[in-house]
Amino acid sequence: MIGKEMCEIILFCNHPVTGELMDLLLKVHKDELLPSVLDKAYELMEFAPHIPIKRCRLVKYNFWNEVMEQSFDEFQHQTIGLIVGRAGNYSLFLETRKENETFKKYNDGGVNLKVSVVDLSTGEVGPAVPMRGELGWTVEELKQHIGDLFNIKSSCMRIVKEEPEDYWSDSSVRDISDVGGTLRGIPISIYNQAIFHLIQ
Repeated sequence: MIGKEMCEIILFCNHPVTGELMDLLLKVHKDELLPSVLDKAYELMEFAPHIPIKRCRLVKYNFWNEVMEQSFDEFQHQTIGLIVGRAGNYSLFLETRKENETFKKYNDGGVNLKVSVVDLSTGEVGPAVPMRGELGWTVEELKQHIGDLFNIKSSCMRIVKEEPEDYWSDSSVRDISDVGGTLRGIPISIYNQAIFHLIQ
């Protein structure tokens, strides 16, 4: 009976000193409110005295794609049981911000993106960086968010989407820099993922 009253959550964070990705098992009662769960997560990860709790929050995390999936700023008065639901494996990330920063909003139902920079002078493709996108974004909005991620002006970039042909063939690329509409109109894989290359 006690087990049914508890939620077991895989809690991730970046160590406040080393930056190393860590994970621990967090056990909380299903009727606890989100601020109470944050207190326990903060204590479990031993963030004090490195970062004050007012600069921390919990967000839904996708470990396999390394992206934040949903923020809960408007769910502070909900219990963790309602938030987690019947999910067998549920992951949260103890996210932090700097003193003068504000937290980003992550909407559930977005798309997982991987973006890499291509150097035209050498043809070298940089490492893929994961980010979370919204299906309602236009290509111009996508450019702005990618520009923020890589500190590059959106007007100085061209974006191509990698599109695998089939299991036996190499991938092809499609230039979407001037595509109208939103990401909802761009084919995304059945795994709700897309790979983009930023050419500058």
